[in-house]
Amino acid sequence: MLFVGSSLIGLYSRCGDIEEAAKAFDEIIERDIVAYTSLITGYAQVGDHRAYEAFRVAYRMQMEEIDPNRVTLVSLLQAASELGALEEGQSVHGYAIRRGIGCSDEVFETSLMDVYMKCGPPNMAAAVFGRMGTRTVGSWNALISRHLQLGPPLEALHLFFQMVQGNYELDLVTLANGLLSYADLENLLVGKIIHAYIVRTGAQLDIVATTALIDMYLKCNHLIQAREVFNRIEERMLSYLMC
Repeated sequence: MLFVGSSLIGLYSRCGDIEEAAKAFDEIIERDIVAYTSLITGYAQVGDHRAYEAFRVAYRMQMEEIDPNRVTLVSLLQAASELGALEEGQSVHGYAIRRGIGCSDEVFETSLMDVYMKCGPPNMAAAVFGRMGTRTVGSWNALISRHLQLGPPLEALHLFFQMVQGNYELDLVTLANGLLSYADLENLLVGKIIHAYIVRTGAQLDIVATTALIDMYLKCNHLIQAREVFNRIEERMLSYLMC
């Protein structure tokens, strides 16, 4: 019966009906960690203020002397990130440290970093990033983007250099971040080096990376190059429409 109840909670949550998921949860007489985590995950994914219910359910779970596991904590971190709830995120972090949960776990650490990037100063996210055992391209990009949002761009630039020196595969987000960093510093030379790298590797720029490339040339007062990049976008669009 527990398995069926937890499955129903997950099903209703994935279908966006968190109210029915909560009803299915209430009908379970003896709830276990799976049932609680299923409902917490459902609330964490609703995308609005109802995500606060994830923390109320977690409190209720502890009152029944059921301890959260790694999956529970990841869902709570996702809820904190969605809500911009720094205090709740820090509480989850503190609990994880006390219980030794999530150490060197890529998903947990990435979720924790996401909370601090959205809710706290960059140094908090950087501290988590510095302790990560495995750093993905996505985690690098997220931290660089956060520094670019808050400025100044020097720290973002430093992180971009570290990525390059670490021989990480530079995706379109990485390239856009690098271009934006150099654009803010009005460093045309290195901006051109990134542009040359893009041409050499044959990377097909998306709208974000292309806009970053144009922005770099504009901020460095090279209007002709900015116009050339823009013209190539127009040419590709016309070719696409004529196919």
